[in-house]
Amino acid sequence: MEDLYALKGSGGAAAQNLDDFRQADIPPGKVVEGGVNNIDPLAYYVGRVVRSYGNDLSRSYQLNLAEHIDRKSKIITSINNLLKWDYSKGIATMDAVRAQGATGFLNKVEEIRLGDIALHVENNYASLVAVPLDDKPIKDSAKILIQAMTVERPYGFKASNDNSGRIESLGESPFGVEKVNATVTLFNAGSADVDRTQ
Repeated sequence: MEDLYALKGSGGAAAQNLDDFRQADIPPGKVVEGGVNNIDPLAYYVGRVVRSYGNDLSRSYQLNLAEHIDRKSKIITSINNLLKWDYSKGIATMDAVRAQGATGFLNKVEEIRLGDIALHVENNYASLVAVPLDDKPIKDSAKILIQAMTVERPYGFKASNDNSGRIESLGESPFGVEKVNATVTLFNAGSADVDRTQ
């Protein structure tokens, strides 16, 4: 607390949350105790970051997130491995037992294969999520809702570079939604006759 009263600050976002010396001593996924001077700005995509202030530095700790933040491949994986963000392609996926899907520029990849579904999307930008309506895992569900959304724009909206550049006209009501052009393949046992339904 004395450091705060002396206006020394409390550290901020930095490219690495561990300095080179400490990172060499801490294997990926392991924890180091003691004061935290910097927080990796990508840590917030991995999981919860908690900051509190007090006099006991022994209660502070940080995790080596090297196995969750791959700066070379530009992929971040959540601490529970259910969420993944490929920020080089602009695609985020969710792969839980009862919710699976993807959002982003999905036509940049041929297929997105998750635990119990596969997505093939022609739209430049879209969001598709599958959830069971009978509170069962997707692989066992007999009633699955697929939520899909694409780009929504006002009627008459116009921008350069195939509507992704400088806005030339804001358009007006009503709003139009780009037609979904995608295939969702379900790999489940919810059907008595087949193991794979589409």
